[in-house]
Amino acid sequence: MRVKRTLETDQFEAQSDLGKIYTIIEETQQTGSTSKGTTEWEDGAKSYRIVDNGYANRLSETTFHNSRTGETLIRSLRD
Repeated sequence: MRVKRTLETDQFEAQSDLGKIYTIIEETQQTGSTSKGTTEWEDGAKSYRIVDNGYANRLSETTFHNSRTGETLIRSLRD
């Protein structure tokens, strides 16, 4: 049997050109196959939700587009 679920797989902050900080949550769609009581999950598409502000489109590893405001958001990567 095939089943689907959505998981929050990451959370990080990104900053707009004007200095506003947004929290972005990465969500991963997963599809699973259940056999003999065990489910094996495969990752699918990822989406990016901005807390209290709609959704973002990922443009690169560090650059996102706020679909509600039109702002470009930059994520700082940490080691």
